[in-house]
Amino acid sequence: MAYRLPVAAFADAVQAHGDATALISGDERWSYDRLGSAVAAVPGPREGGPAPGSRVRIAPVPGEPATVARLWAAWWHGLVVVCGDDVGGDASQAAVSTRAPSNGMPPAEDASPADDMCLVPTSGSTGPPKLVRLTHANVAAAVAASRQRLGNEPGDTWLLCLPLTHVAGLSVLWRAVEAVGSVLLQPGFDPTAAAVALRSGDVEWASLVPTMLARLLDADPGPYPRSIRGVLVGGAPASADLVTRGLDAGLPILATYGLTEACSQVATVAPEEARASLGTAGLPLPGMTVEIAPGAPSAPEVGRIVVSGPAVSPGYADESPRSGAFVTGDLGRFDTRGRLIVVGRADDVIITGGENVVPAVVEEALLSCPGVRAAAVYALADEDWGEVVAAAVVAPGVDPARITGHAREHMRPFEVPKRWLWLDELPLLPGGKVDVAALAARHSPA
Repeated sequence: MAYRLPVAAFADAVQAHGDATALISGDERWSYDRLGSAVAAVPGPREGGPAPGSRVRIAPVPGEPATVARLWAAWWHGLVVVCGDDVGGDASQAAVSTRAPSNGMPPAEDASPADDMCLVPTSGSTGPPKLVRLTHANVAAAVAASRQRLGNEPGDTWLLCLPLTHVAGLSVLWRAVEAVGSVLLQPGFDPTAAAVALRSGDVEWASLVPTMLARLLDADPGPYPRSIRGVLVGGAPASADLVTRGLDAGLPILATYGLTEACSQVATVAPEEARASLGTAGLPLPGMTVEIAPGAPSAPEVGRIVVSGPAVSPGYADESPRSGAFVTGDLGRFDTRGRLIVVGRADDVIITGGENVVPAVVEEALLSCPGVRAAAVYALADEDWGEVVAAAVVAPGVDPARITGHAREHMRPFEVPKRWLWLDELPLLPGGKVDVAALAARHSPA
């Protein structure tokens, strides 16, 4: 599969499509020519800037076009962008003037496709984040495979309300530039603002996590315009009920499975198969090899998801390079058509009284109860059981007894949560995933 390096795609967009809109922020619009001029204003190594290969930390200001310019300037000059605030790299900031004259793109610094483009933290939803190395070639392969599956076109606009410190947010920038599309920047996720953007008729694509989708539909249940071509939903398994709710609202929900170590997408439902692929993450993307490691004798079709391909990272920062396929921490299986079904995380399996409980299975059952808007299931330590199943539920106006009764009817006895939290909303990490550690800390000792 042929693909272009990100800086080459950026140069092509600026030089051949300078009048096209690159960024939208409120009433402000940046053309590719203006974005290129802002990048040209940043001193490169020849002007005393950091040497190619240097690590720089760029603290993103959500919704600000200047942040996007700083990122592209760093990549153009062959620098390695360190994302996040709590892991290695120096603290230098790439400066950028938003009023630079249009003086053309400076020559790109030499960078091998294998050179690191950025160091991106894992989500941190299940443990301390680690910095993942993503090379220029990783990004190029990921973007090409994504476009081949989605079919995003020149002029398409992406809604960006995910943080630029995580691969899902960065991927929106990369996909848009490769296709000469535009990005509508929002300062973080606000469900009402996101709904307004999607209703405007000016947005074709968006990327959300399941909790964001649920809050969006709570704020505005639709119907949404037919001009929207796809809403990628990933970061955690999305329940069939939530996906159906989105589809019924007119949003073409495309369930996706990905991870930072694979530069975002691994498998994604094709736009024309959104409803027919309920409960799956679709087929693996072109160029991505996905296998299931042998599972337990009781369920041999379920095992750890193993991925390989040109988009897969060579390893973590400041560690020995990885060789061979990447064994994820996620459990999955294939359906009869080869579509990937993500069961949950191997590390999340709760062992209670000798029985194994997969949190995603319990969450799916809770979300099938009418009135339940969101649910998170996790383990709590227990002297008698080793671990017990706990659940946090968002179900405004619903009698808790109705939900606990539903749980007993739809789950095996050992899967029924023993500890409950009834909340107005679930706490989220910056990337939009549920903050399970914060939920566990809210329980009083048994």
